[in-house]
Amino acid sequence: MSKDRPFLFKLPCMKRPVIAIDLDKWDILMETTAWTFLILLWIYPLQLYASLPEQIPTHFGFNGNADDYGHKQSILLLPIIATVINIGMSVLSHYPELFNYQNKITPENAEQQYRFATRIIRFSRIVVSCVFFLIVYRILASTQSGENSLGTPFTPWILGIGMIPAVLTVVMWWRGQNKTSE
Repeated sequence: MSKDRPFLFKLPCMKRPVIAIDLDKWDILMETTAWTFLILLWIYPLQLYASLPEQIPTHFGFNGNADDYGHKQSILLLPIIATVINIGMSVLSHYPELFNYQNKITPENAEQQYRFATRIIRFSRIVVSCVFFLIVYRILASTQSGENSLGTPFTPWILGIGMIPAVLTVVMWWRGQNKTSE
């Protein structure tokens, strides 16, 4: 067990190498993008908060129509949830040796595997921040216009955007498997 990573119990992954992954320009760009969307997620509703009606749509059916309403303070729950998720994923990305991997992690492949895994986490943070921002944006736009609807194509789009990290992970893993088998 590494002295710089105190844990109360030992997991099988504790035998994996613990190495620092330096951020390159793509990692910095992804970090900046995730934090930018998160900041926008806070600025936009706070900027419009005073002009919101006391009751706003808080839940939408699959068809995009509002089916529940709540106090305007509830719009701040989405930035709070997104912030907690982002911070949690950011902290998690500092411990790639704890992740699940398809391949055995060795000192030879650790840096490559850890870099890929942390990039997927960073990309997921971008997607989470972007999706939450789009949801807040559409809720506020529908509230201001009086529509109380996200719009019919909105729900499938959000579900599709949310699947990007999973699809990307599978495709990248599959491409890596094909390269190693050649």
